[in-house]
Amino acid sequence: MKMTDQIYIKGKFLLIGGIICLLGGFNSCSLGENDLEEAAYAQYGREGALFSVKGEVVTPNNQPLENILVEIPNDINDPQPYQKVEVRYTNKKGVFEWERKALAKDQTFRFIIKDIDGDKNGGHFKNDTVDVKFSLKQLAESGGNGIWEYGSVSENIKIKLSRKE
Repeated sequence: MKMTDQIYIKGKFLLIGGIICLLGGFNSCSLGENDLEEAAYAQYGREGALFSVKGEVVTPNNQPLENILVEIPNDINDPQPYQKVEVRYTNKKGVFEWERKALAKDQTFRFIIKDIDGDKNGGHFKNDTVDVKFSLKQLAESGGNGIWEYGSVSENIKIKLSRKE
């Protein structure tokens, strides 16, 4: 094989590799609104806010439900079915606790409650979904200014699961 043939083949592979990298680069550079906010969060070093929820899952008769699955999606506005989901389980008192450090802004977090243990809790219970909303005003009242300074807010919720028929 001649030297010019080797250079031609090498150049051809470099060109194809460059095109693939270039096309892949454009795809990876498409950022959504939350990605841009998170980038600003990291760039400016904001401490953000601490959001926490203490939940109690009970029967219609206020009996605690143990081992109930609680799923918290990373972003309730993201239509992706495979997004990151945090998982908690209720304890013997039917209680779960959750917290997230996030951007100091109006935030809504979704809690998807699922009975996964069959008859162990005395029956089958319907799934439920609860949205918990926090506001900048709550953050400001908690000691942060709701924008740059750290603030923390918490909410207690009680979820009554009805029995499946």
